[in-house]
Amino acid sequence: MKKITRLFFLIVVYGIGAVTCHAKSLANTINHPFDHVEIAYSHNYECSFMYSPIDFCDERHVSEIKGAIANQVANFNEHYILLKIKEWRPSEYYGDSLVIIDTQTGVAYPMPFDYYTGAVDMRNSKKMGKPRLTFSADSNKICIEGSILVYRATTNGKFCFKFEGNKFSGYQTGYMN
Repeated sequence: MKKITRLFFLIVVYGIGAVTCHAKSLANTINHPFDHVEIAYSHNYECSFMYSPIDFCDERHVSEIKGAIANQVANFNEHYILLKIKEWRPSEYYGDSLVIIDTQTGVAYPMPFDYYTGAVDMRNSKKMGKPRLTFSADSNKICIEGSILVYRATTNGKFCFKFEGNKFSGYQTGYMN
C-alpha cells in the first residue's frame, strides 16, 4: 500500500511539474509585434478586398489584431492565431470576420469574405442558428458551417479553406479571383 501511495504521489508531482513547465513555456513565448495586413488578392486601397466594406487597416481592426498578438498564443497551424473580429451588431445578421496572424512575423491575413454567421433563411431574411467554426493548432484547415457574405452575396453551407503561404485554397470566394 505504501508503494502505491508513493507512486501516486510521484505521478501527481510529475504531472504538476509538467503542466507548470508547459504553462511557463507558453507564457515565455513572445509573439512578434504587429507588422502589417497582407491581402494576396485583388483589393481596394491597402486593406480591403475588392468591393468589400471592411478595412482591415482601420483603427478598430488593427487594435483587435494588436490585442490578439499581445494576449494570445498560437491556436492555429502551429504558429498562427486565428482571430474572430465582430463586424456588424446588434443586428439580426451579426457576423465575424476572420484574420490569421503569424506570431513569428506579425503579419495578418484576412480570410477572403466579409463575415460568417449562422445559416440564413433567404426567404425570410432570418438567421437560423449559430455558425460552427472548426480549426486546430495542428492543421492549416478551417471549416465554417453556416453562411458567409462575400460582397453582397450570402451563401449557406459548409466552407473549408486551407491557409498556404499567404493565400487560401479550398472553397473559392469571389474575392479570390
